[in-house]
Amino acid sequence: MEQDERARDERARDERARIERLNREAALEKAPDDPQAVTPRDTRPLIALVVGALAVTVVVLGWMWMANPSYDGTGPRPVAERDDAPSPTAHQ
Repeated sequence: MEQDERARDERARDERARIERLNREAALEKAPDDPQAVTPRDTRPLIALVVGALAVTVVVLGWMWMANPSYDGTGPRPVAERDDAPSPTAHQ
């Protein structure tokens, strides 16, 4: 039992040493112009773009809803579906 624990501890130390060695080698290969990790500040333009697009969408949909020519505001049914709807040829 004790030998199994020693063997497991030794394998863990060897694995940690291998990972540390790989990290040191990778750090030596790193160049100044290598890509860096993204910081929260870097995402601000994307967030601003998404928020702007949502705002424009709300404005356009609101304008379309307010300027809907199918409804005249006096009843729940569209003008074209009413019995008293003006005939399309009446204004000619």
